[in-house]
Amino acid sequence: MNGLRSWAASVIAAAVLAGVMEAVLPKHRLEKSVKVLLTLFLLVSFLSPLLGSASGPQRLKSGLDDLLDQYEAQQALEQTVRQTLAREIEASVAAFAAENGFLVDRVKAMVTVDTNHKITVDRIEIIMAGTMEQQRELKEFVFDSFSVQPVIQMRDSHELQTE
Repeated sequence: MNGLRSWAASVIAAAVLAGVMEAVLPKHRLEKSVKVLLTLFLLVSFLSPLLGSASGPQRLKSGLDDLLDQYEAQQALEQTVRQTLAREIEASVAAFAAENGFLVDRVKAMVTVDTNHKITVDRIEIIMAGTMEQQRELKEFVFDSFSVQPVIQMRDSHELQTE
């Protein structure tokens, strides 16, 4: 808001100065040239925020670089959040399985961050060996903990121990 006031004050000052100069300068053969110069002066004063100073393009580039840096930092942060949350989910499921004596080969969590920065656990895949009851218990734990219905692939318990 302060910049707008400053711009308005400079435009008003330029208009007053142009009016005074037009009144003071002689009105003969230079009149058209003086009016053109005064009009250009007023136009430059009016457009000065768009034109900026000599460092205007550099400031614009610096501003764009800052925005790009912020975007890249945000992307890196979102990636860190996704990876950390996925690892925590995987560790939590593995710990639950170990506490209950389930043979789990692999847990893989897929986490996304949408354009509104909302974090979502999209999918949890589990490869395990065990009974249908163990599978049901693990599904209940995952759903209750993360509100995601896991995809569980059952494997023969002998295969898990020999791999």
